[in-house]
Amino acid sequence: MPWIAIGVYLFSPGSAVEPPGFVYGIFFSLFVFFNTFAVNQWLQYRRVGRWHDYLFGERVYVLLSLVAKSALAWQVFAGTLAG
Repeated sequence: MPWIAIGVYLFSPGSAVEPPGFVYGIFFSLFVFFNTFAVNQWLQYRRVGRWHDYLFGERVYVLLSLVAKSALAWQVFAGTLAG
């Protein structure tokens, strides 16, 4: 539900105020990264392939967290410098 609410707010036609371009990039990238957490969890619970090893799945969680937070930080940093 939060993704739908934010998407409606971002893409509502006729709005007097439009968010900066980098906000759209943050929305899409976080949507992708946060959904990869769900995919990792599904693979880990189903024990598919390399996710048969519990520690592999946990390492993927750590890597996904690092990448998602780094991407968010760089997008916010670049967006604030541009405006």
